[in-house]
Amino acid sequence: MGYFFLDPILPDDLNIGLKAFIHVLVLLHAGVLLYWVVLLVKSLTMSPEEKARQQKEGKESRERYEKQWYQRRVLFSVSYTHLRAHETRHDLVCRLLLEKKKKK
Repeated sequence: MGYFFLDPILPDDLNIGLKAFIHVLVLLHAGVLLYWVVLLVKSLTMSPEEKARQQKEGKESRERYEKQWYQRRVLFSVSYTHLRAHETRHDLVCRLLLEKKKKK
């Protein structure tokens, strides 16, 4: 059982599959931490011009995504019957209150 590097920490009667799973989780966690350290170092060593350029690109990318999302939503409108089929209890109460208000 000396294959796993966490063997001294984990109990001996633990299933080998569970041990492997725990090792994968630990390695993934270490990889994520390493990724964040790399990003932090990059941002700390970046020039102000480079930071401004990245922020501008990020803003343009978000705006482009929002525009595309809106266009897709307009293209794929659904019928009133379809909306009613997915109506929740909260939606129903709001709709009934609006209809009652319109009648007054």
